[in-house]
Amino acid sequence: MQATRHAEMEAIDILLEQWHQNGLSAAEVAEKFAKCVLYVTCEPCIMCAAALSILGVKEVYYGCANDKFGGCGSILSLHSSSSEPLISGGEVRQRGFKCTGGIMASEAVSLLRSFYEQGNPNGFGIWKFWLGFDERRGGGACSGSGGGGEVVTACGCGGEVVTACGCGREKMV
Repeated sequence: MQATRHAEMEAIDILLEQWHQNGLSAAEVAEKFAKCVLYVTCEPCIMCAAALSILGVKEVYYGCANDKFGGCGSILSLHSSSSEPLISGGEVRQRGFKCTGGIMASEAVSLLRSFYEQGNPNGFGIWKFWLGFDERRGGGACSGSGGGGEVVTACGCGGEVVTACGCGREKMV
């Protein structure tokens, strides 16, 4: 994982790599993203929100607002974009995704504050995220060498399990 990338981008890359290895077609990948739900500590930035919209992610839930670069309402509202629909493989679909913020906002701020005060020994933040089906909302405590027991949740888009926590482990099964 690269320390300069946001957890949303890391999760997307891990999923795309797994789906590519499984031989999924572009249409199958689009179908999987259309069923995905993303949970993040902080509101996705403008870049991440745009990527999530283009990929067709179903829903995003976040803890605290991102009042500097938020792409889900704080600065721009890319989740409810009224821009032209996407056309891919002859299919037309609207951009945007359902977005809900303020979930455990004070806890999210505390998590981020703790991270910035303590620094990141692994070169990656303790951002927690989860991509998955609605029916698979679950997770666990990270037991990696980074300690801290950050809560990580996994991707259920077809059974894959990924994490981008600060422990340095890329995948958790």
